Amino acid sequence: MENNNKETSPENNGRYLMLAIFSGLNFMQSFQCMQLTIIANIVESYYHVSHEEVNLTSIVNFVAIVIFMIPSNCLLAKIGVRKHVILGALLNFFGTLIKIIGNETNSNSFYLILFGQSLVAISAAILEPLAPQIARIWFPTHQASRATSVGLLSMFVGNLMAMTVPVLLVPDSKVIEDIKGGFKLLFLGQTLISAFLLMSAIILFREKPVNKEDEKVNECLPMQYNYCKSLMFVFNKDVILLALICGIMGSSQQSWLTNINEYLLPSFHNDKFIGVVGFLFCGANIVSSYFFGYLLDKKNWYKASLFFVSGFSVILFCSLYASIRFKNSLLLMAAATALGFTLGSWCSICVNFAAEITHPQPENVATGVLMISSELMSAILTFFVSLLIDNSDQLLIVSFYSFLMVIAFMFTAFVSSYKNQSADLEIQPIVCVRYKKFSSVR
Repeated sequence: MENNNKETSPENNGRYLMLAIFSGLNFMQSFQCMQLTIIANIVESYYHVSHEEVNLTSIVNFVAIVIFMIPSNCLLAKIGVRKHVILGALLNFFGTLIKIIGNETNSNSFYLILFGQSLVAISAAILEPLAPQIARIWFPTHQASRATSVGLLSMFVGNLMAMTVPVLLVPDSKVIEDIKGGFKLLFLGQTLISAFLLMSAIILFREKPVNKEDEKVNECLPMQYNYCKSLMFVFNKDVILLALICGIMGSSQQSWLTNINEYLLPSFHNDKFIGVVGFLFCGANIVSSYFFGYLLDKKNWYKASLFFVSGFSVILFCSLYASIRFKNSLLLMAAATALGFTLGSWCSICVNFAAEITHPQPENVATGVLMISSELMSAILTFFVSLLIDNSDQLLIVSFYSFLMVIAFMFTAFVSSYKNQSADLEIQPIVCVRYKKFSSVR
């Protein structure tokens, strides 16, 4: 009996490999989202485009997720997780391949790169909602929030590398060939990694845990469900409020990161230093995502966490203003790191919270709603903040961000408190329990 349990234990079903493949793909799409905006001044001079056009390489990701998230989730309900992951990997690979072709020195080739980035953005719409679903298919309940956070923090690792790798590879030089060589190395490297991840997804990624007792596996893990009915179910007051909170927190993070070069360069005049600030901000995102995933596994402090991050962010935005006002580099790095910790938590907290309050619906449904809200508001806020930077002073920008954090704090107060379900769920993959509940209803 013990041997059989050992063979069918979740510890032996390749869960970490599945999470690693998914996290790698999530990392690649996120890395490409921000990689050109951090060196916006170089891209502008090399491709002869405006700053607003450079921002399109980031904004296209927000727009693609808004447009393709719901169709993507409908497709997921029909084809299953494995084929869905492979489709995302395929689009990501072709997007990176097109960027290599676009590595020329005229504005027309910039739009070819933008087209490649659009394919990568569609892959983001396919991949981003899968983190909680993959975690709950492959991991037991006491590890699900952490596994979800690992899948999500891979996006922040991508942002982190986007703040540093382009700055290191692409020189701020007047020699065109030097810049072209930097872009070539950047685009070629990410294409090779994307090709490796595509092959890994095709060869190694599985739909569900393999179990010797096939009948039990099929009973626990049917991947067919009615997406439209699930979508109608999750549209309640709490999910709508969470979507608004997620939109505010996520768009504040994304818009600040997208405009960081334009925002800080007039005061500090050093693009490498700005890259370091972005690195610290994104590094804190990573720590925050895993920290809150671990905390939620242990304590289920969803509302308390949202109150903390939104309230403390108001103070941190004020500190950020003071560092820019007095041109204090150390204070700026400290404020950016702390702000990265608070703003970086939104994904982990909101996605896990939504998965719990919409149980037993498939996790990707609520996650899709949250991501649409975040990316839609990110697209709007990125344009708006860029206009504020051009036409107003730093105090107005910081006041605007602080006001958004206050709104998020107020919305959190109206979200229903989470009733712990862990007493009903023994240490086993959540998806198994969830679909058993579905079958009992039918």
